[in-house]
Amino acid sequence: MDDFVFHDPTGRRARRANFGVGLLVALAALVVAGFFATLAFAPRLPNLQMKDPRDLRALHVETAHRQIRALRAGQEWRRLPKPRATAAGSPSRPLSVGFYVSWDESSRVSLARNIDKLDVVSPQWIGLDGSLGRVNVTSDPQAEAMIARAKNPPPVMPMIHNAHDGLSDGPVADRLLMNPAARTALVTNLVTLAQQRGYAGYVFDLENMNHTSLADYPALVAEARAALKPLGREVWVSVPVADDAWDLKKFAAAADSVVLMAYDQHWAAGKPGPAAGQDWYEAIIEQDFKKLDPAHTIVALGDYGYDWTLPDATQPGRADTEVFYDATQTAHDAEATIQLDDNALNPHYAYQDDDGRKHEVWFLDAATVFNQIKVTDPFRPQGYALWRMGAEDPGVWKFFRQPYGAVQPKGLETIDPSTGVDFEGTGEILHVSSTPTGGTRTIEIDPDNGLISGETYTSTPTSYVIQRYGAHPGYVALTFDDGPDGRWTPKILD
Repeated sequence: MDDFVFHDPTGRRARRANFGVGLLVALAALVVAGFFATLAFAPRLPNLQMKDPRDLRALHVETAHRQIRALRAGQEWRRLPKPRATAAGSPSRPLSVGFYVSWDESSRVSLARNIDKLDVVSPQWIGLDGSLGRVNVTSDPQAEAMIARAKNPPPVMPMIHNAHDGLSDGPVADRLLMNPAARTALVTNLVTLAQQRGYAGYVFDLENMNHTSLADYPALVAEARAALKPLGREVWVSVPVADDAWDLKKFAAAADSVVLMAYDQHWAAGKPGPAAGQDWYEAIIEQDFKKLDPAHTIVALGDYGYDWTLPDATQPGRADTEVFYDATQTAHDAEATIQLDDNALNPHYAYQDDDGRKHEVWFLDAATVFNQIKVTDPFRPQGYALWRMGAEDPGVWKFFRQPYGAVQPKGLETIDPSTGVDFEGTGEILHVSSTPTGGTRTIEIDPDNGLISGETYTSTPTSYVIQRYGAHPGYVALTFDDGPDGRWTPKILD
């Protein structure tokens, strides 16, 4: 029989074939071992639990609109509440009012968490659209649905404002106020909105007017009140404190209630200092209550602060508005010590930024709100308002809806973590460098007057901190979901 074609009697071919197969098996084993080695020894990402501290729930569009329609229905509108009276017939506690803004997600979170603590919510929804009486109505279905589905929905009194791009447009309000026809058109539009959407009334908050138009402002308020009163609605008006240009008695006569804006002792355009020092606050409250009826006065308390960049030899100074958690985050990052000023009883601190500029920060917190309510309760004001929801130290809510004289400085030692996000750096590549943490503080009480006279932040609350990097002027970063592809990636990069 002939030999097989591929038969190799020497056995060399078989040895070579076996050797090749062995190499392939060994190579495959190395690949598998390398894969498992990457699982065991590759760098591991931090075990970061990205649990959102907010209570978020999906909101079905049709459900939201159905709830909003119920809120807006004319027959469903809610009158302002009348707090339970004492045996003497006077209210037992002040109203609780929250000013809400749609442009800040933190404000929406605060509304969701604290709606049960509000007797009235005043959203910044009605803006002047020019000077002829037209208005822009902010669309905010999320907030409207929150209010509609609350266990005890608070009445809604939208704020009428002349603000845009963060500033109050004085000239627009000036032209409106000095035009009787425009004032009447505005009132007509407001009446229609109140009936269509179930508003309980309005809070006028026009600012930065000149002296001539300011003199006509009470006439607008009175006209709106006369038109809305037969419908059971009320008209309130916000007025600044310690400003002689505003005739408090005229505004009190024109409105159902006056909202006294008891803050901005020092402001962004001025020199650094407390936003509402306790000594200053007590003086202006006593002074203004001589002109106002406390039973028709809402005292608006601040819950924010300012970060002043001090001037130096090369640059002028400036100031940025700081909400509570911004102030505590900055103090944490700068390792600054927050102190309560002995006279103003407002917390403050100083730090130096990365560019060497010196900063001075003053802000308001739960301690300042407690002190203010403590000294105002004896006047028995109609209510207290918070400017603004979302900017606050969460501890302030312990002092709202309390009977006159009943507030106690308790439960302030622990501070909830922030719900916000602090971005650092520039670029499109993000890295979560830290997650929110709560804070702690100790307080001291003055035995003579019961006020909080000392406050020490033993640890400051923080927010999510996200580092942004990768920015390079003139460079463009491209990312690919698939690939790279041998044909197309080089062409795209070219």
